[in-house]
Amino acid sequence: MSGLAALLGRLDAVLVAAVTDGEVGVVRSLRLHVGGLAGDLPEPARLLALGDRLFACPRVREAESGSARLCVWEGGQVATVSASPAPRTVVVLTVLGSGGALHLCERSP
Repeated sequence: MSGLAALLGRLDAVLVAAVTDGEVGVVRSLRLHVGGLAGDLPEPARLLALGDRLFACPRVREAESGSARLCVWEGGQVATVSASPAPRTVVVLTVLGSGGALHLCERSP
């Protein structure tokens, strides 16, 4: 597993735990940015899959703005995801919910 895949897996586990434990309430929006080696960067669709799991309803609209992909789900939830080349692997995730927020930042050494 690449360093980026490991970081994404760790953040996914933390986020699922936070949602399951009710720390953020009902998730309304998320922002996910991934930086890393150009050949190791995931496609935006793979990053939006996190929103699919969290929101559990169909996507109704997608658009691109620069390097970011914006998406709206049927329940009104919103996500912005982006990936760009960087000298070190970095993943930044911000989730806003009805009962709180979660901000995580992970970097490779």
